[in-house]
Amino acid sequence: MLLVTEYHPLGSLKAIMDKAPLSGKQIFLIASTTLKGLVYLHARHQVHRDLKPGNILIAGGLDNPCARIAGTPLNIQFIELNVFMQILAHHESFRIIPP
Repeated sequence: MLLVTEYHPLGSLKAIMDKAPLSGKQIFLIASTTLKGLVYLHARHQVHRDLKPGNILIAGGLDNPCARIAGTPLNIQFIELNVFMQILAHHESFRIIPP
């Protein structure tokens, strides 16, 4: 079994905040999409217990950021190794990042 997660080239909210301050619009969009994620988790009776800027990944671009809450069972997908190898064979854009 392999652990496969979505790739976020911008990284975490912490990494972005360490580089430069966010605009009001960026803060609003990140906060609102983070809250939507928490509502989704809580509706499924799950609690994150470690929500922090390092566990919030940013999808999209900085002009229209969308938060993804990392470290939850809902953003992790387990697949068989042979299925993963078939996916890699057909998609050159996959990046493998060692732990």
